[in-house]
Amino acid sequence: MAGDTDEITIEEASGRELIALLNGNTLIVSAPGETGGAYGYLHLKEDGTAIFREMLPDASPGRIRWSVDERQRLCITETLDPGARKDCGLFRMKGDDLYIYGDNGKVEHAKARLVRGEPRE
Repeated sequence: MAGDTDEITIEEASGRELIALLNGNTLIVSAPGETGGAYGYLHLKEDGTAIFREMLPDASPGRIRWSVDERQRLCITETLDPGARKDCGLFRMKGDDLYIYGDNGKVEHAKARLVRGEPRE
């Protein structure tokens, strides 16, 4: 992936503020304690689509839709079909820690860094 010089430092951001930083850039995520193994990424585009790669060793990138709801949560639709179900979560990033707060009260934690531009494998 991209080198350290392409990194965007985020001390702390959440909601619309963090989503604005993500737009046009690539969020690279990995499981806490993971070194050099599986990683995923999310690249939001201005047109409401995104390139997404699951955090699995042999995953391939796919295209999804994204939006922001009235509670400042990032909502993802796993297909480009306008009628597909949305999953929403409040994204909060502090340093290299990413927390995603879901509707069910579950909080997901991943290590993350934000790099400029599109994903580069």
